[in-house]
Amino acid sequence: MLSLRYEAAPLSVALDLFVRLGYHGISVRAIAAEAGMTVPGLSYNFANKRGILTELFTLSNHELTRRSEAALAAAGPNPAPASRH
Repeated sequence: MLSLRYEAAPLSVALDLFVRLGYHGISVRAIAAEAGMTVPGLSYNFANKRGILTELFTLSNHELTRRSEAALAAAGPNPAPASRH
């Protein structure tokens, strides 16, 4: 997985653009411009728009896993069932 020190800005921009305009509604050029980068600078870490989206999915999956493991650890060995109202 990529280090987020440099890649966080374009990934954050890409996520915002994907949410607002959809995957097909944006280009690598638009992501680079919004992130204040050149297309070659963005392409250094991401081969294409699909690569950016794949990295966003990977990061989301890692975050979901981290939160799930934390919740399981916090629940202890015998978690009480959730009450249903």
